[in-house]
Amino acid sequence: QRQEVRELCRMVGNCLGNHLDGTSVTLIPTGLDHTGTPFGMQVVGPRRHSDRFTIGTAAAIERVFQGMPATQRPLPDLATLRN
Repeated sequence: QRQEVRELCRMVGNCLGNHLDGTSVTLIPTGLDHTGTPFGMQVVGPRRHSDRFTIGTAAAIERVFQGMPATQRPLPDLATLRN
């Protein structure tokens, strides 16, 4: 679990730096790596407070990804999450 916590802190740190100055950032979960760890990508706005741009861009990317089996957004195994 320590490794998972360190990885989570690293990922949050990558996003937080962009967001602290008001830059809009939208995260897109894009899949799992070979160990089953989820990963994603960031859409960073061109200027401060450009939420509409980053959310719209993320939605467009997700629509493209959903159309291809290799890049479809993974769905969580809800039974596993409940335990």
